[in-house]
Order: sequence, then C-alpha cells, then structure tokens
Amino acid sequence: MLTMSADEARKNPPVKLALSSILKDEFEVEQLYSGDFAALDTPLSLGVERKTFANLVMSLASNELDEQLSRMVDIYDIPVLLVEGLPAPQGNGRVRVYGANRDYPYAWIINSIAAWWMRGVLPIFVDKQKSTPLTVVALYELAKKTEHRECFAPKRILPTLRPMTMAERVMMQFPGVGEKRASMFRGQVLSDLAAQDEEAWQAQLGKVTGKKVWESWRTS
Repeated sequence: MLTMSADEARKNPPVKLALSSILKDEFEVEQLYSGDFAALDTPLSLGVERKTFANLVMSLASNELDEQLSRMVDIYDIPVLLVEGLPAPQGNGRVRVYGANRDYPYAWIINSIAAWWMRGVLPIFVDKQKSTPLTVVALYELAKKTEHRECFAPKRILPTLRPMTMAERVMMQFPGVGEKRASMFRGQVLSDLAAQDEEAWQAQLGKVTGKKVWESWRTS
C-alpha cells in the first residue's frame, strides 16, 4: 500500500488524483510520521520527501530538511528526496529562488544534497509536478519487488553508529520489523507500546505489519 500524507494530499490534489487513478486500491491517504509518501508493507520500506526547488533551498537554510531526512534515514530502507525542478546557475555560480529576496550559491545546494546521498538518501529530480506521480509509482514498484531486498538499497557511505535501545531490540523480534522500522520506537517505554491498540500500530507500520505486531503483543 502506498500512503500519501494528509497534508501533502491537501496541498497537491492533482498528485493525489493521479496516484489514486493509477494505483486504485493500493493507494490511501493517512497521517505519516515522516515523509510525504510511504510504503511500509513492501519488502523494502519506502519513504519520499517531496520538495519544490524553492522549498528545498528554504528548508536547507532553516535546517528543516536535515531534521526531515534524518528521520527518514532512520525509518525507511529507501529514503528518497524528490525535487521538482533544478534551475541552472547564473554566471556568478548562484541561483535565484522564487519568493526569496536573495540568491544562493549553487555549489552549496548541490553539496548539501550530495552529503545526504552519502548518508543513504536517494536524490531524484523531476522537471515539474506532473512528473511526480509517475516517479512515485515507479519507486513504489521498486520497493515491492522481493529481489530488490538483496540487490538494491541506497548504501550509506557515512554510517550512523549508535547503541540500540531496549524498545528497538524488542520490536525487532516481531514479524515484519527490521532495524529501520524498530528505530521508530527509540526511546519509547515498553509498557506504553504494549498498551497500544491495533489502529495505533497500523498508523505507524501499515495495515498488514501493524496488525501482525498488534496480534503478537496480545499473545506475548
């Protein structure tokens, strides 16, 4: 199931309509913890953060993008940064951002994206918003193929090394939860997790995996 965040669906109804037309029963709109699009019930979990070029630059300047992509790297097997548009630099090596009263160094933007690629984020550029639905569908089809579990996933050149918490270790014992999904529960209390209902688990892990984890908690 491909999920589009409720906020993204509200901001981009044409994208929502296109995705629902293409995927039909495999598409839904729900709240997402991280990213604008996600697939959690696929062999490779997928998360997509969509940005217009102007929004990308403003998010870089405010450090908002770093926070968003950090969460995605921890949660998804395939974290994707999908950027709509990439203007060419001016003669001075800077780019003008629509809505901003200043130019930005082109090299700073590209180097920032490259740094996240080194941490496992897959950057993809499309020319306009009309290209976004088909690109997201193609990524979803990639995540659905079982053989891609072994042959594809963005590789982290700069790994994040940190100890695993008790909640993460416990969550990895449940069906359908690997290291990345377990990291969503870092710092949470086991008694609180045990008290969660089925809907809460499905909101975090998708309908299929969420139901399996909820049933496992009930019998454990």
